[in-house]
Amino acid sequence: MFSGIIDVTAQPYSASGKNDQDDSGPINSAIQDAAAKGGIVWLPPGAYRLEHSLKIPESGRVSLVGAGWAPGSEQGNFTNRGTWFVIAKNGDYVSRYGIRSALYISGHGSVVRDIAFFQEHNLPQPFVEDIAAVGLDSAGDCLIENVHVFNPSIGIWLSNVGRVTINRISGMPISRGILIRYAADVIKIFDTHFWTFWKEPLATKQVLDNACAIESFRCDNPHFSQVFALGYNRGFSFRYNDSSNPIERGPTSKFMIVTADLDYCVTPIEITGTNTTGQIVNLNAQGGDYSICGISMPASGGRLQAANVRLKIFTTNAIRIGGACSAHLTNIWIQDWNKGQATLKFPGIEATDDAFVQLGGPIFHEQSNDIALKSVAVGVSRNGRIVTDAVFPPP
Repeated sequence: MFSGIIDVTAQPYSASGKNDQDDSGPINSAIQDAAAKGGIVWLPPGAYRLEHSLKIPESGRVSLVGAGWAPGSEQGNFTNRGTWFVIAKNGDYVSRYGIRSALYISGHGSVVRDIAFFQEHNLPQPFVEDIAAVGLDSAGDCLIENVHVFNPSIGIWLSNVGRVTINRISGMPISRGILIRYAADVIKIFDTHFWTFWKEPLATKQVLDNACAIESFRCDNPHFSQVFALGYNRGFSFRYNDSSNPIERGPTSKFMIVTADLDYCVTPIEITGTNTTGQIVNLNAQGGDYSICGISMPASGGRLQAANVRLKIFTTNAIRIGGACSAHLTNIWIQDWNKGQATLKFPGIEATDDAFVQLGGPIFHEQSNDIALKSVAVGVSRNGRIVTDAVFPPP
């Protein structure tokens, strides 16, 4: 009698879990059997090598469950460290939109939890840039929880999804942590922790120069909460999906970021997608000598509301709004902008290119003594406008 739980290491599946063979076949067989009736695919502690994609089919109703994970696998030592998927560097994986996925989910109601991913790389050669640990394609009502994406190119990507919850995700994805290509229904992303902890200098440099913790193209009403990212080129990036498919085309609208800490990123918040709209509440972002701007919004026609924001150490502005966008900012604390500039004087908060910024108090600003040239707290250029406690829209 079917108990609802399938152990992939038991007969007739016999997955090894020792990283000594391709376990994708046995695990896929277990997934298919579980999908037929709805059930749990249980992965006992071990390292399951994947040379082909795991596929949760459209029928869904599958929970892929491991035994959690423990750190210390920088050198591929997975003994007594929970449940790991080892992504083979030369594997044959399902490819969609130029991204290959080790775990490919197209089934509604799917659950993946308590599992870690480790991707092989041809070091010191360039990293493989097109492999994701998890891909969700045309799936909905899914839960991804307590998943560690140690060092894949992309942690999790989503396209044509709805009502997806992603909770407690950690690791050091080398290109993108979470990539949202198209989501027409609410998705919720909670408790993410991306940081450059892998002891590989090439990886750290790649992340700082090019990587993004969370990148969103066409996405309607996404919720982000308890987000931490350290050492990424961009913490959040909101862009425009210029897909040839008119359904997928468009910006992120009505995004909500509630409580985020973005440390030592080049640009913690970047909004370049035309007509992007969103809200930010409780943001702390501390840059470094290489960090450019805390919140950069050159997008055309966008609107941003932000409150309770602290931005510190940037070489240009703390906040720059351009592209005929409007921003409504209140309770803003900016520190040490214009850092390292010998001749330029970037304002802490700047409106450029016909942008409109509405400032509500209090606005707290301070510069350290080592800033080469002091700069004004707020300023305008190229027809930008900044008003204080004004009614929007302006006259």
